[in-house]
Amino acid sequence: TGEGIYYAVLSGVLAGRAAAAATRRGADPAQAAPDYRRSLRSHLSLHLLHTRAAAAVVSHDVLLVAALRASAGSARVFEDLAELGLARGRLTPRVVSGIAGALARRGTGRAGVAVGSAA
Repeated sequence: TGEGIYYAVLSGVLAGRAAAAATRRGADPAQAAPDYRRSLRSHLSLHLLHTRAAAAVVSHDVLLVAALRASAGSARVFEDLAELGLARGRLTPRVVSGIAGALARRGTGRAGVAVGSAA
């Protein structure tokens, strides 16, 4: 599924950069760990916070169906969710409003896209 490949490649690139920077400073590349950790945290911490929030959202069937409906109804929402799942994306305002809109349509009986047995 590609799950984890982005993290692995990014981690390798950042480790290489940190080791190269240590070498340029005349330090042992093994001393690059603190720089590597800082860089990795800088690149991924917000993304991982968003993926944790997204995982909590989709653990509720009603919200999962709303997210699927929002994705089916908007290519941009779908792209934002795919970026969140495959790379360093975030829960964008477009995704949140798309889910909220799908929930509102559900409440008015205008469900729109049928998704599995939950429709």
